[in-house]
Amino acid sequence: MIGGLKQLIKLFSNYDTKLQKYDTKNIYKVDEVFYYRKKINYKIYRISLKTKSIKIALNRKKIFEKMNKEELLFTLQKGDYKFIFEYETIEELNQHLNSISNIVIDKDKEVEKFENVNRLLMQEKDKINKTINFYELETKFIANKKEELEETKDKIAKSTWQKYENVFKDLKEYFDTKDINYIDENQYKEFRNYLIKKKLNNVTINEKIQYTNMFLNFAKVKKFIKENNMENIKKLKVEETKRELFTLAEMKNIFSYDNYNYNAKEVFKILLYTGMRINEFYNLKKENFKNKDGIDYIEVTTSKTKNGLREIPIHKNIKENLKNFNFDEIHKMDASSFSKKILYELYRVIKKGDKKTLHTFRKNFANQIINKHPNHIELFQEILGHSQGSKSLSLQTYGKGFNLENKKVLIDSLEFDINFEY
Repeated sequence: MIGGLKQLIKLFSNYDTKLQKYDTKNIYKVDEVFYYRKKINYKIYRISLKTKSIKIALNRKKIFEKMNKEELLFTLQKGDYKFIFEYETIEELNQHLNSISNIVIDKDKEVEKFENVNRLLMQEKDKINKTINFYELETKFIANKKEELEETKDKIAKSTWQKYENVFKDLKEYFDTKDINYIDENQYKEFRNYLIKKKLNNVTINEKIQYTNMFLNFAKVKKFIKENNMENIKKLKVEETKRELFTLAEMKNIFSYDNYNYNAKEVFKILLYTGMRINEFYNLKKENFKNKDGIDYIEVTTSKTKNGLREIPIHKNIKENLKNFNFDEIHKMDASSFSKKILYELYRVIKKGDKKTLHTFRKNFANQIINKHPNHIELFQEILGHSQGSKSLSLQTYGKGFNLENKKVLIDSLEFDINFEY
């Protein structure tokens, strides 16, 4: 059994690749002896086939090829695998033993040994079919997620895949190969304490709890487990961070700076006049810009919420910016990378530790409209992509009207005391 890139490179340097006329997939030679290799759960396992003969090696390989992952792992860890691959049946074993001359050997003992290995193998297979650990759940969850994305043609950000991996890493480190069916609520509480002891912040811990619940709910739906014993584990208290607005001085600095990369100033201006989230902006294409009844608008078709799918009239101050912006260029990087790069550009002008981010443009947008139109909250919510009656707005007065023309009135009222032609 081996792992690690360096070890693999060392091994591969000794591989005999001159056996083209045979099906030598998963077979290689080291010092004239044939080996079988198999990747299981992201690890490469190496098994000596105990022969220098290619024909014998190919026959022994067949045995391993017939085994599933669990059978092979058990054979490596607990079984006497020599008797698994050397003889496919007891008849073959007996035939071999009968052919041996001048050697004293206990045939019955050897047969018993063979039967014991196979019996244990079958027992373990039955056991595996009824149990699951986080190593196995990770493989099943990721495979299922990839199948879903293939069917729906959706994409998941690289950062999300990384979060899946990191959470499973914590779960595997803490619970190891323990059957998930026997992990109770108290043990999950201890797991939460384990994350606290790692000195992770509460937001990160809560996110890991959320993802773990998602994995376990998946396992429950697929009937890998009977119950999700983590669903009642409470998240840790997180102090709400008040997002400050950009001051007028900060806004002037942002839009007077001329050494941005990635057309950052254009992005800032569009976010300010639309109230879009950065990921919503990133997903825009030419087909998202439309006209209805003489009104130019953006159709947001990709958002983190259902309410986020909406129509936003285009303010006259950003029509040219949107018309000339090269969306194809930013789509050469993934959404997460683009967001990080644009945020970095913002922090070239404002102080990083002031709780102000790209989302602050959305905050300034909202502040402008809500001060000018305090009686049109439902309409305002629709422009922002909030659910109606959202508590986050902390306002009690509700207005009516949801057509594009009414929304245009609110958008056109936006005025920022900034010279965008610096």
